[in-house]
Amino acid sequence: PDTAPQNFTYYQVPDTLTALGQLATHYRRKLNVKLCAVTGSNGKTTTKEILKAMLSARYRVHATAGNLNNMIGTPLTLLGAPDDTEVIIAELGTNSPGEIAQLAKIVHADAAIVTAISEEHLEGLGDLRGVLEEETALLPSLPAHGLAVVADEPPELAEAARAKTARVAVAGWSDRADAELRAGRVDLDEDGNVIFEWSGRTVRLPLRGRHNARNALVALGIARHWDVDVEAALAQLAALKPAKMRGELQQIGSLRVIVDCYNSKPASLSAAIGLLSTLAH
Repeated sequence: PDTAPQNFTYYQVPDTLTALGQLATHYRRKLNVKLCAVTGSNGKTTTKEILKAMLSARYRVHATAGNLNNMIGTPLTLLGAPDDTEVIIAELGTNSPGEIAQLAKIVHADAAIVTAISEEHLEGLGDLRGVLEEETALLPSLPAHGLAVVADEPPELAEAARAKTARVAVAGWSDRADAELRAGRVDLDEDGNVIFEWSGRTVRLPLRGRHNARNALVALGIARHWDVDVEAALAQLAALKPAKMRGELQQIGSLRVIVDCYNSKPASLSAAIGLLSTLAH
C-alpha cells in the first residue's frame, strides 16, 4: 500500500498464507528444537498447558498461546519462539479435511499427542470416522524415532494411530491403555479437582473433571519419552491453572459457578454435566 514504510524490505509471493507457513518452517528448522504437536477433538489446550508445565521441569519451552492453532496461528506460534527455545508445543486445530496434514508439513513434529476424538465440525468432516481420519493425519509425518501418544477413547483411535505410525503409546484408565500410562482409581475432590492413582503415586491436579486424568497421562507419555524426571514433572503441575472458560470455578455471591463454555462440543458438554453432578450442592 502507498502508506507502507519505505525502509522495509518487501517480498512479492504468489500466496501470503503459504509464504507465512514456509517462513515458519524455515525458522523452526533453524532453531533445531524438539517439537510436539497436539491434536484432537477435546482437551487440546488443556493438554498443551499440562505438557508445557511438565516439560518445563527440564527444558526451555515455547507453546501455542491460547488457541492460535490454525493456518495463521500455528506459523505465528513457531515464529514467536525465542532463540533459546529447546522445545516447542504446537496445538493444531481443524474444521475441514486436509488442514491437519497441511499444518503437519509446517511444524515437522518429532512427537505427537492425539487427545480424545468425538463429534466436531461435522459440516466439514462428515462423521466421527471423518474426524478420526483428520485428527490422525499428523501421524504419518512423524520421524522413525518419533512417538505418538493417544487417548484410549474412542477404541478406534489407537488402531487408527498404529496404522499411520510405528511408535504409539495409549494413555487412559481402560484396559486399552498401556500399563505404564494407565491410571488406577480416578476421583474428584469436593471442588471437582481430579485425583488419580498412577504408578504407585497419588496424583492431584488443580484441574476439574475426570477427563483431565487422561489429559495428564498423555502428556506424561511425552515427558517420559523426552527423559523428564517424573517427580519433577508432577511437581510442576501443582501451580497449573485451568485455561479460561475451561473448568474455571468462580464464586459469585453465594453461588459457585463452573465456567466451562469454550466452543463446547457434545462430548465437552457431557463432561461438564458429569463434573456438575459430582460437586457438593
